[in-house]
Amino acid sequence: MKKPCYDLLVFDWNGTLSTARMPQAHYGESASVPPLFPGVKSVLKQLRDQGYMLAVLSAASKRKLQFETAHHEIDRYFALLQGGDQAYAKPDPQALLEIIFKLGMEPKRTLMIGDSESDMQMALEANVDRLAACYGLGEQDSLMQYQPLGCISSINDILEWLNTESCSLKTEPKS
Repeated sequence: MKKPCYDLLVFDWNGTLSTARMPQAHYGESASVPPLFPGVKSVLKQLRDQGYMLAVLSAASKRKLQFETAHHEIDRYFALLQGGDQAYAKPDPQALLEIIFKLGMEPKRTLMIGDSESDMQMALEANVDRLAACYGLGEQDSLMQYQPLGCISSINDILEWLNTESCSLKTEPKS
């Protein structure tokens, strides 16, 4: 098995892993905790099993992240959950850098996965590679202006993308 280009994968929550913010018809009117996108649990398990460290950076509160990840029984996959109610919040690049440094990682070995312009802008300003989740609320054309390495149409696509394309597309940090 080849060595991955990234050690840390940082996910947005709403619109990337969770269907929150999606039209109600997507997950039903009565849902108190929005469901995950199809395949999220399996993908997170496979990523962890492949040796990636996983984290969440969201505009949602840390308490909400803790509750929803525990509800979905995926909290064990994440080394860190960082909400918008903490010292630094999206789109401040310091929010992403804080996660990276708290976990002892490096920006050049980190990939941010998100569905919004603020996710892409934050990662660009932090000099962190980005992957657009084009199945969320963000418009592909808007996300592409931030020069992500790619655009996945389902969370399930990240496994193949990481195994086939990520190293060949990886950008080197500017000196």
